[in-house]
Amino acid sequence: MTLEILQRDHASVLRNAALAELLYLAGYIEHWGTGIRNMKEWMLEYGLPEPEYREDGLSFVTVLMRKDKVDHPSRTPQVPLKLE
Repeated sequence: MTLEILQRDHASVLRNAALAELLYLAGYIEHWGTGIRNMKEWMLEYGLPEPEYREDGLSFVTVLMRKDKVDHPSRTPQVPLKLE
């Protein structure tokens, strides 16, 4: 799979069946092979830039941009500031 292929319609290749089944049962996956297209459509629908994809032969990364600037990305409600 190359980045060029991801940008057009392509066959879906299931690489981790256990993870895919878990995500399907949890309701995060509706159909195989629709994720890249859906992410692109949803980002544009919400006025956000298209996802950015990177690969180096060993890993695949999807970068999702947000509208607002984050001054302190380590300070979120989900991850409290670590006290020393």
